[in-house]
Amino acid sequence: MTTFENIPKGLIKVDNPDHPFAYDGPDTLLSDQKGLLAIFSIRDNEQKNPNKLFTRLTNALIAYPPQTKMLLLYDHKKDMPNAVNQFGKYYFSDFIELKDIRKSKSIIKDKKDERKINEIKNIQKKIFTIQSLVQRDNLEYIKRTDFKEFIIRDMPNLKEKAKYFDRINQKYVSSRAGIYEYENQFFGLKRLTSNVSDLIELQPFYEFAINSEFSVDNGVPYYKFISRKVLNVNDIPKIKFDPLKPTRIASLFGWHLVNSNDFQQIESRISKYKK
Repeated sequence: MTTFENIPKGLIKVDNPDHPFAYDGPDTLLSDQKGLLAIFSIRDNEQKNPNKLFTRLTNALIAYPPQTKMLLLYDHKKDMPNAVNQFGKYYFSDFIELKDIRKSKSIIKDKKDERKINEIKNIQKKIFTIQSLVQRDNLEYIKRTDFKEFIIRDMPNLKEKAKYFDRINQKYVSSRAGIYEYENQFFGLKRLTSNVSDLIELQPFYEFAINSEFSVDNGVPYYKFISRKVLNVNDIPKIKFDPLKPTRIASLFGWHLVNSNDFQQIESRISKYKK
């Protein structure tokens, strides 16, 4: 974690902020009554795989207020990945250095373009309309279902791993998680364990939705539709201090939860909501 110095008086600083609709997010928030800065640093795993940085940023663009300025903090002493140099301008509002933190108030004052803010607002409204429908469906399913831990086995119908087009590397990539495609629908299989946070265990499923369905251009998170997806789990996803968060974010990206080894029952869980 980078230590910020010379933060202007009157700004509120939050490290590792927890947002109800972000599985991960900016490393630091700086805010005052006039606006909000979300500051990202390139983590070690993102040096090796810049897509991780871009998916984290995309989730923040979906979740945070549309006027939030997304800033990438870079260090001249470290090499910036070529992909970040090439594509970062499409995702972030700006690149800054540590010395620029003292200018935070003027960065906040220099607001985003109003047309861009309105465009993000409209997209967020559509996404969260879908989220509320899927979440309601998931909560009703959880309420009426006795989740059985022993469930989750390989499905003979599910043989083809789901793919998405990697826009950074310009090629199709197969999911490394248990995500399969069958008749233009996506099926996820995940056995949750007790020794890893469910939010972390489900992160590949959130990332798959972002990578396959969203694109960012000029700081706006575009999507054509939220695809039909079902996620077969052996237990209700939850975390200690915000039990509903894993399910809430799964719903954000169109995942309908199920606990079954009956393929027809699993398939019937996929929502009819496509747009």
